[in-house]
Amino acid sequence: MQHTFEQYQRIFDGAIAKHAGENFFAKLIQDHGKPEFPSAPRGVAIIGIRHSGKESDNRGNVADDLIALVRFDSDGLAQVYEYVGTTEPGLFAKVMNPEGDFRLNPGFYFFKLGVHHGVNPLSYSSLYSAWRTSEERRRVR
Repeated sequence: MQHTFEQYQRIFDGAIAKHAGENFFAKLIQDHGKPEFPSAPRGVAIIGIRHSGKESDNRGNVADDLIALVRFDSDGLAQVYEYVGTTEPGLFAKVMNPEGDFRLNPGFYFFKLGVHHGVNPLSYSSLYSAWRTSEERRRVR
């Protein structure tokens, strides 16, 4: 395990503190409340940590990031599950969107279970700040 439950709490709280004063994230907090790290049974946080170091060729299809699910189980025991994954879009043989690949800006977001191409992944339950790889500017949806 790369990080303990307590270390993830510091990472989580640090990300909230870092971005909470930015207009976009201040609005998220106003609309949805301040994100809270799990403190009771069945509370969950999912944390994506992008690789450190130089980025090259957008690193699509390279599983070099850390995705962590941090929670308390129904008995109140702290649990950490870490997975190697990617926070970057994958590479496609065919361009799927002429505007480029979708990328979330660093920060925090609210999610819910949703439907995408017939499966039930997490989907956004709030506004998000993102950009497309063909864009020079970042945008909010």
